[in-house]
Formats: sequence, C-alpha cells, structure tokens
Amino acid sequence: MVEEERVSEMRDLISAYPTLASNILWSPDIDDKPAALKTLADELGDRLQSVSTEKEMKPNLFERIVSAVKERLQPKEEPKDGILIFKEGDQYRWITRYSNNFRDRDNPPEILSAEAHRNFVDMVDKGLAPLPELWLWHVPEWKIGQATWVGYDEAGFAMAGGYFDKGREAVAEWLSTKEDIAVSHGMPPKSIVRDGNDPS
Repeated sequence: MVEEERVSEMRDLISAYPTLASNILWSPDIDDKPAALKTLADELGDRLQSVSTEKEMKPNLFERIVSAVKERLQPKEEPKDGILIFKEGDQYRWITRYSNNFRDRDNPPEILSAEAHRNFVDMVDKGLAPLPELWLWHVPEWKIGQATWVGYDEAGFAMAGGYFDKGREAVAEWLSTKEDIAVSHGMPPKSIVRDGNDPS
C-alpha cells in the first residue's frame, strides 16, 4: 500500500469517529457513556497507529497528522479553557467564551470584527436573532444545550451561557472532566457580510 492510500485510510478512520461517538451519546442501551467514548477513542488511536507503522510508510507521518489536528483544534491565539461547566441545583449549566475579534488560523485566516459581535448581541437582545444552541462538532443533531444569554466584553471576547438539555446530563458530566475543550460558533453563510477592503 502506497503512502497516499494509508493517508486516505487514516482520514476515513478519523471521519467515522464523530458518527460513532454520536451513536454512543444518544444510545439508550449504553449506561456508561464516558467509558464507551474512551474505549472508542483508544480503539481509534490503536487503528491509526497500526496504519501509520506499516513499513512502507514515511517516518513521522502519524506524528505530523496528530500534530496538525491538534494545531487545528487548538489555535495558539486562544487559551484552551473555552467553557465552564457547573451544576446549579439539579441542572447542569455552562458559560463559554466562544469567539473573539482576533484573526484565526483557518485557511484562509479570518476575523470577526468587534462590530459584528456587538451587532449579534444587539439582535439577540431585540429578539431579531435566536439565542444560540450548544452543539457538539457543529452538528445540529448533536444539540446538547441552549443559551439563555449572549454578551461581548471589550477585551474582544464573545460570551454566552445557558443550560444542558434534559437527558444530556451524562454528556455534561463527561465534558466537565476535560481540560482542553475548544468552542467556536457557526453562522448561516447568508448572514456573513465581508469587508470590501479586506474580505477575510
């Protein structure tokens, strides 16, 4: 098997992970979801390692892929602690810093202006835009919570807070044990207005 085929096989393994994780999260037959997700992640790591260690594979390709994924998920411009999860009474709640007005590391690099963030908060406050939902991996079917407020602080960070949906307590508990959760937000493409002088 040539290197390109191995890379393709690794990509296939990685792309299947969110669907398998979703099946675990929403399955009523799996009681210990965090343990099942850990087992799935361990198996994915083992399978990726197996593909990467074939003798024809160029040295360090696996490490380069892992490094690229980590870099993409955790940009250097932002701290890792993007969400705070806590329990109030019998309900899990969250507060997140989900965006900012700094240039990101996407391809191409983009920036959301402070004005755009303020405008969004104003629209939500006036009822012209809905409060955001909390999703896993930007997948609508993986909704786990609902925002009850949004805000923007003058240090350049967009904030939101809300609660976890009923039945998603195990997800909240599992996420609360993680130290490197990255949070971002999605927008309908039709709502995006580019700066005529700088389309990024």
